[in-house]
Amino acid sequence: MTSAAAAKAYYRTSDYFATTPGQWFGKGAELLGLSGPARPEDFDRLADNLHPQTGESLTTYTRDGRRVVSVHS
Repeated sequence: MTSAAAAKAYYRTSDYFATTPGQWFGKGAELLGLSGPARPEDFDRLADNLHPQTGESLTTYTRDGRRVVSVHS
């Protein structure tokens, strides 16, 4: 994915959220204090460099054109 918008569009149209209820898990979720169900809006916030629950920026700045990496197990 080359942008947050591209990542959000891909997951919206791939039926990923429609067929698989998301759950927070792993070290990243633990570090952010996330547990329970993960909603599509949560992914959108993460793609925009924002904490899903608080809306606070996850890093000190966001660069335009940054690469968004998707990891699947």
